[in-house]
Amino acid sequence: MFTDRREALFAIAGAIGIAIGVVALVIAIGAKNDADSESELSAKLETRLEDKASELESQLSADAEKTGSAEQKARKGIKAAKKAQKQNKKEAAKETADVKALSDRVDKLEKTTSDLSSSVSSNESAEAKLRQQVDKLQRTVDKLVRKTGNDG
Repeated sequence: MFTDRREALFAIAGAIGIAIGVVALVIAIGAKNDADSESELSAKLETRLEDKASELESQLSADAEKTGSAEQKARKGIKAAKKAQKQNKKEAAKETADVKALSDRVDKLEKTTSDLSSSVSSNESAEAKLRQQVDKLQRTVDKLVRKTGNDG
């Protein structure tokens, strides 16, 4: 009966360790899949900047033709486009830093998961050794009980 309880406790401890490792791995993989690589992010942001600049240029051209004050509107549009481009570059730098931070967190989570997996394996090995010791002690107790039962 004692061995059944101990085996159950070791099994529960092992299962909890494995569950924690799996959850950490799933979270890490999800975070890594959600984050684009830095180069992809930079390319997307550069494309977005170019699209925004083209959009502003088109809008400025149409406005200039309609109102006849093309030069004044072009200057305002260029100023706005430069301001938007500057803001987009700031956002791109922040997003790149965020991706790097997420990548670092994923790497840490993967290492933690690996460490937990190693710990579970180590615990399973220790459990097997303890089980062997308990079995050996149980056999000794059984022999002593039989011996004292025969002598009594």
